[in-house]
Amino acid sequence: MLKRLPTLGQITRQLALLVGRGSGTAIKFLLSVYMVRYLGLHELGFYGLLVGATTAMPAILGFGLTPWFMRQLVHLPPAQAIPAIFTRLCLSLAIQLVMLPLALFVDVLTGEPVPLRWAPAIAAILLLEGLGSEVCNMLTARRHVRLSETLLFIRTGLWPLPVMAYGMTEPAARTFEVLLAGWVGGLVLTWLVIVSCLLPQQRWRRLQLHWRWLLDGVRQSFPLYIHEVNLALGLYLDRFVISLYIGLELTGVYTFFWSVANMVHSLTIYGMLTPQIATLIDAGARGRAAFSHVVRRLQMETALWATLLASGAAATVVILLPYLHRPLLGDNLLVFWIILAAALLRISSDGYGNILYALHRDDAIAGTSVAGTLLSGCLNLLLVPFVGIRGAALAFLLTAAAQFSLRYHLSRAGAIAARSTTAL
Repeated sequence: MLKRLPTLGQITRQLALLVGRGSGTAIKFLLSVYMVRYLGLHELGFYGLLVGATTAMPAILGFGLTPWFMRQLVHLPPAQAIPAIFTRLCLSLAIQLVMLPLALFVDVLTGEPVPLRWAPAIAAILLLEGLGSEVCNMLTARRHVRLSETLLFIRTGLWPLPVMAYGMTEPAARTFEVLLAGWVGGLVLTWLVIVSCLLPQQRWRRLQLHWRWLLDGVRQSFPLYIHEVNLALGLYLDRFVISLYIGLELTGVYTFFWSVANMVHSLTIYGMLTPQIATLIDAGARGRAAFSHVVRRLQMETALWATLLASGAAATVVILLPYLHRPLLGDNLLVFWIILAAALLRISSDGYGNILYALHRDDAIAGTSVAGTLLSGCLNLLLVPFVGIRGAALAFLLTAAAQFSLRYHLSRAGAIAARSTTAL
């Protein structure tokens, strides 16, 4: 039994990743606290919708190609890795340059639900954030975890610091426009770092387009595309429904509690499991015994860290609420406990999703994602109009439980074990 426990070296490496990822996630949480205290729940609600859009847009327009490329990048020689990444990014850039002007046109036709003065910054955020996320994912597949985490920190954790510092010292800077400007600045810095990485050894000379890879990827990645779209919709659909039925202020309440629970999820999944996805794929290629060993180790580490992080998050919220001077948060504290429980189930579900991904069970991933999105949409539309914000939290909990159950049984099924054996 002791052989299955993680070693001190493994724990130290995971702790280093958690500290790196955790600092960025903690700063984003502090940004939510700053917005609640100084900008208001209404602005936080709009910010939550924008975060949802930055996740949904690349998924909807990405055709599932990023996870397909990630799986190929694990085994590609270095000379082909840069052309593969560049090819993927060129397609995303071309699509977004077409779609963003169309989105602006729709905004004007519908009476400017997004104020035009914010449109340039929001367009830059949607474009650069989506491309930056794809770069980080593909660098992780190449095992450049430190670089990927550094870029992620700049995108998510670095830029809020000057925004909050400016707002704390200058009350006139406590505006949504300043926040958008800081976000754009962080993304520009991210891309300056990416470009600088292409300069040594003239790596930029390897920037080549291989359209055949895109054609092959589109044909093979349809299940992954279905999964990515449904994952994005499933995660952020609830806040759009809340804003539609009960307003942006309660959307801000939900976004704040969701951001705390999402901190637990992000630290566990992206700080521990995602950096090891290449190891998981390699283990699947070596045989069932090696794969089972890696899975057991990751499950034990995940359970340990998730429990510790959830306990810390719960204590933080209880201590912090009286100092935020937002009675609406205290009135809806039950929503936080439901969302936190749902986040733990979501961690378990995503863990089994990674297993299915490593086993090339894209059909199972897509199927469970579609089921989750449909269930989430139906539950939110049924519960939110009648139960309010608690209905959205219950929909999140029930959806996470259903997805966990489905993925657990699919990953344990004998058919999947047989499929992984024959694919070796």
